Amino acid sequence: MTTNFDELVNAQRKFFSSKKTIPYAYRIEQLKKLAALIQTYESQFVETLYQDLHKSKFEAWGAEVGVVINELNYYINNLKKWMLPSKIKTPLFHFRSTSYIQQIPYGNTLIIAPWNYPFLLVLRPLIGALAAGNTAIVKPSENAPATAALLEEMINQHFEKIYLHVINTDIAGAQQLIQQKFDYIFFTGGESVGKLIYQEAAKNLTPVTLELGGKNPCIVDETAQLDITAARITWGKFSNCGQTCVAPDYILVHKNVREALIQKIINNIEKSYGKDAQKSPDYGRIVNAYHHQRITKMITPETIIYGGQNDSNDKYIAPTLLNIQDPQHAAIMQQEIFGPVLPIITYTDINETFDIINQHPNPLVAYLFTNNTELIKKATAEIKSGDMSINEAVIHFGQLMMPVGGVGNSGIGKSQGKSTFLTFSHPKSVMHKKFFPDLPVRYPPYSQKQLARLKLLFRYLFTR
Repeated sequence: MTTNFDELVNAQRKFFSSKKTIPYAYRIEQLKKLAALIQTYESQFVETLYQDLHKSKFEAWGAEVGVVINELNYYINNLKKWMLPSKIKTPLFHFRSTSYIQQIPYGNTLIIAPWNYPFLLVLRPLIGALAAGNTAIVKPSENAPATAALLEEMINQHFEKIYLHVINTDIAGAQQLIQQKFDYIFFTGGESVGKLIYQEAAKNLTPVTLELGGKNPCIVDETAQLDITAARITWGKFSNCGQTCVAPDYILVHKNVREALIQKIINNIEKSYGKDAQKSPDYGRIVNAYHHQRITKMITPETIIYGGQNDSNDKYIAPTLLNIQDPQHAAIMQQEIFGPVLPIITYTDINETFDIINQHPNPLVAYLFTNNTELIKKATAEIKSGDMSINEAVIHFGQLMMPVGGVGNSGIGKSQGKSTFLTFSHPKSVMHKKFFPDLPVRYPPYSQKQLARLKLLFRYLFTR
């Protein structure tokens, strides 16, 4: 389905120009309205997440609905403070001046969301966009149709179209949509589509946030507490059937603890999902046939340590561990997995891990499990990743005080909590100066005496 979106985009632009979205009272009213609607639709979204991804009620609420409710409450409690101008220091050279930063909305925004967390990754950026005073058009993923349809119902039936609207369209419609002139675009998804959006945005010099992905490394050294390490890796990797952009993509484990770690991960898999995860009510499914086939092609029988079973009719792939002896050339190491398959690579010298990580584009997040403080310093300083998590997996994506986002191929920009509000706000720097006094040294004609005075002013007053 394709549509001409000119009329909608122009109507939202006109509405933004009316300045109605700017006042705090309007913004907070919309956030409270959204919060009330989510409470009303809560159980229905839990059901659609099961339909689209086989998410259990616990996972649907704990990883999506509950996170959004929590973030909305955080915004409602803090928005007034965030909207205040932020004072900044003014040097003596500019005496009788005050300087501050005022956060102003960009205007008309577009949010394009993925299928793996089809509720969370629509609502989190949307909350920031509305809180910042923008209008918004939302494009949910067509690969999570039940959740997309419910989002369309909830939003389009309760918000003015000229302020906020969901467009539930196909790929052709999405391609047409990104050709429109927006003031900001927020995209979450894969690198290839992110590049296309970036190219279209560049035609209009539209700023973007791109939350992409990558091969997230997970280093486990011989000082790690293996019981907790294995439990956290297992949970972080196999939740949502591995379809999480911040999930560990592969493990780099020291040879001295390799076998023990593998056994503990297997124990945790079976403790969490049973010996046959297909029968577990808590284990998800691959989103569609295309991705099921893509992932199963990565699993070569000779590399399987554990798992490997799959059922195309059920879109099921078992939690799988693979032994990778040649990480430079192994096919599975050439792309992001985005599924329940975990390659395990053994190292002897920690520098080997840095070499392997550097063979790939910058990951979205790097994981390190260790009690070695020197290694922590080395890894945080030398591994170029969007973010880093030490002795934990995935949880940082729900730490509202922490900006998260990629670098290079894994993304552009930061979001989460207040950072999303700042992402959708332009930081306007303002200097407010009194009319008097007015220093004559600044005006021509100039003399050597004036230049000498100017140098003194710069030396003593400009940065103090």
